[in-house]
Amino acid sequence: MNAVVTRDGDITRLAKMENAMLHKLNPAGVKLEIGREFNGFSMFEFAKECLEAHGKQTRTLSKLELVQLAFQTTSEFPSLLGNVANKTLRRAYDESRVSYRVWARRAPDRRTSKQSPAFKSATRPTCSALASMASFNTGT
Repeated sequence: MNAVVTRDGDITRLAKMENAMLHKLNPAGVKLEIGREFNGFSMFEFAKECLEAHGKQTRTLSKLELVQLAFQTTSEFPSLLGNVANKTLRRAYDESRVSYRVWARRAPDRRTSKQSPAFKSATRPTCSALASMASFNTGT
């Protein structure tokens, strides 16, 4: 009998934890779907879950040691926090009102405008040729 793995267990667990954490941060905006088993977890419990999934013993660790170890090892905890922060910020950015129109003005289109260019080459100082090791004067 052959078994076919269609999805890695680590990826599935991480997606569940991510859903639970997003729901914890924004219960009204994020529906708790696949993360029900992680509902109500604290950050320490998320860190502990990530460590224990990779065979680390956490029973004798203090909360500070637990979080330090979760950030120092190859657990998914930093990745989990990064994903949640990215999705939270992206959602807030997408939902925010455009404010730059209040404090910025639109400049005229230089290709179609008949106004004078912003830079005129005739106003540049003229430079004369210099011999090797000669001093130069400011432009006139």
